[in-house]
Amino acid sequence: MVKKAANAYRLVDFERIFDQILALNPAIHAYLQRADLRLWTCVHFPGDKYNLLTSNFVESMNKVMSPARSLPIVQLLEEIRSMMTRWFSDRRNDALNLSTYLTHGVEKILQVSFLIQT
Repeated sequence: MVKKAANAYRLVDFERIFDQILALNPAIHAYLQRADLRLWTCVHFPGDKYNLLTSNFVESMNKVMSPARSLPIVQLLEEIRSMMTRWFSDRRNDALNLSTYLTHGVEKILQVSFLIQT
């Protein structure tokens, strides 16, 4: 149940599961409550998820595709295909331009770690 609570993306789902934990074992509920909810639950995580301000893939796609949602189905599918092709192409070009085998994020972590050590 703790895993279900941790992986819940909707607050109502989290609260329902968390209430079940309280009913079954108040001590575990109290322990989990003391452990910062922002650190172990998806629904309370304060940061961006997948570089978007939404909590799951469907919401993310909804946000990106909102201008095209009113299009007829064939045009909507073409818009989705075009967008994903653009994303894959951009990521491929970024990967081809890397100077090392490491991603930009890993390079930043190593640079910060190196600066801290020196």
